[in-house]
Amino acid sequence: MSRSVFTFPYSSAEKSGILINNILISNKFTQHMENEGVVWKKGSALLTGEQCIKIEWGENEVKIFGWISDGFSESQLSGFLGSYAKGKVLKVIEQLKLSII
Repeated sequence: MSRSVFTFPYSSAEKSGILINNILISNKFTQHMENEGVVWKKGSALLTGEQCIKIEWGENEVKIFGWISDGFSESQLSGFLGSYAKGKVLKVIEQLKLSII
């Protein structure tokens, strides 16, 4: 698995959780249950690469994982290949960051 990881502090898990869910829903991401827990996804793996975000809560910080999936493999958010879809995921992660810190 090749995923980009971003770690941000938060003050209230409940408030931050609501904000994160609202932002992901407003950006048309949908929740999917995977083996590792809830993964938010958007798009088509075959056309532009499926945009994926996973949230993990820590004691005073939240880890946000972002990646692009083609249905068979994952690609972190750096590099040129799939840069259009990667840029869209990075913009959503920036929105998440600004909403919780």
